[in-house]
This record gives sequence, C-alpha cells and structure tokens, in this order.
Amino acid sequence: MRRTLGAADSAEVDVTWCDEAYAGEGSWWRVGVAEALRHSLTRSSREESVILSDSCLHHKLLDLPAVTEVFEGAPRRCREWIGLVDGRAQSGGESAARIRLTDAGIPFEPQVEIPGVGFVDGRIGRRTLIEFDGREHHDDEASFETDHERTLVSLVWGRPTVRLTSLQVFTQWDLCLAAVRAALLDD
Repeated sequence: MRRTLGAADSAEVDVTWCDEAYAGEGSWWRVGVAEALRHSLTRSSREESVILSDSCLHHKLLDLPAVTEVFEGAPRRCREWIGLVDGRAQSGGESAARIRLTDAGIPFEPQVEIPGVGFVDGRIGRRTLIEFDGREHHDDEASFETDHERTLVSLVWGRPTVRLTSLQVFTQWDLCLAAVRAALLDD
C-alpha cells in the first residue's frame, strides 16, 4: 500500500507498507536492515543504492551474501549495481567519488596500504592517491595533523595526494573531477 499525505500534513511523507515487518524481521512499525535496503533499491538512484550498500557492509550491518541476496530480489534495473558495491569505503562521499571516477574512466582502488604512509582512501593512478576529509574523522587536532603529515610523506615518496571533502564531491563534482584529471597528467 502506498499513499502520499496531503498538503494539510506538515511535510511530504511517503508512507509504504511491506509484509516483511510481520514476517519476523522487524516489528509493526519498523523493518530490519536487509528489508530497508531492499526497499531503498526500489526508490533510490544507482549511486544512492551503492552508498547505502557500502555503508551496510562497512559498518557490518549486513555481510556480502546478505547484500547480494537483497540485490537478487531487487527490480531488474538494480541487479547489476551489486558489482559496484565495495564495503571498504569509509564514507558516502568516498563511495560516490569511486562510482563517479569509475564512470569517468578513472580506475579507483579503495583502501590501499602505502609503505611508509599507511592506508589511504584510494589510489587513482600508478602513483596518485586520493583522500576524503570528513569532519567526523578530524574531530581533534591530532587526527587532523596526522592526516596532513601523511600527505606530506606521500609527496616526499613521489605520491601526490588529491584531498577532497564529501561536500565537494556532492556539490562541486566538476571541479573535483578536473583536479583529479590534472593530478593524473603527471602520473
């Protein structure tokens, strides 16, 4: 059952119903993670669906077989998206950038360990690295300084690093893509 609430309601809310809530996975007013993901696949874009799936894997809310099962039961248009899901992404911005860079023909290898540097969010060329800065990760001065020191060490070792924020990925994608392409010219 689906109905859109009218203008008299304070916000536009889309009410939906699923029988799985009564089948043991949830309760009368909520569903489990797998059912919520299944429902989102029917209503979300490819990028949003992959971001949600990446997050479920990264936070260990679902394992890959469970996510795969959700995609297998999804509408036909969504089923091939499972190939884009990768639980190594640590943020939605990182997942979105990986999808967008791949769509632009730029390979993205997530969570790569670089000797002398440690793990970086991704490698986008033979030498070029990419890092995504989020406010939640840099909640103190020490983590902020450590991340930027790693960028300097990477440069010393001949590995330039493109640093993007999630906000930039979602609101200034053309500029982000231009910066990545410029960085790759010398790769």
